[in-house]
Amino acid sequence: RVSTKDDEVTRLRATRDEADKKHRNAAQAVERCKKDEEAADAAVLKHIKRIGEQETLIESIRRSHTPAEGSLLHALRISNPEWKHDIAKVIREDLLHRTDLSPQFIENGDNLYGLCLDLEVLEALPQADESVVQAQIDSAQEALIGLQAGRKAAEGARTAANDALKAAQQVEKETGKERLDAVSGVQ
Repeated sequence: RVSTKDDEVTRLRATRDEADKKHRNAAQAVERCKKDEEAADAAVLKHIKRIGEQETLIESIRRSHTPAEGSLLHALRISNPEWKHDIAKVIREDLLHRTDLSPQFIENGDNLYGLCLDLEVLEALPQADESVVQAQIDSAQEALIGLQAGRKAAEGARTAANDALKAAQQVEKETGKERLDAVSGVQ
């Protein structure tokens, strides 16, 4: 009879140990799933941020391609279609500190408001060439489509990680109950 009781205690301890092992494995799976879900959330947020940045860039390029009526760019395009060869080369803030423009003030001749500059050392703004701006828009649109696809993939990964987390939590819950039942049987 003692042997039978010892055998029963040994069997119950083995059951408890197996339940403990299953519960630890389930808890580890839950932690892995939580990390995967957090990584998927971070990826989605990253894509959302990059999409916003890309949309802002596209809007900026579009304003250059089709300037608002009344803007300087609009007036230059209407009044002086060749502005990209002269005025466009000097209406940039970054030129204020350049020393290679050879500025001279001349009343008559080839100048802008009496200011004559060596325009040969400058390049025109990309906005001066509408085909360049259109190419920038096209490139930015393609990048946006790629970012949106990346976000969808990240959202899919997040959903899968969330589903895996829920399944792991259910297994953890079930193995915890099995463990409690096994522990209760040993005592």
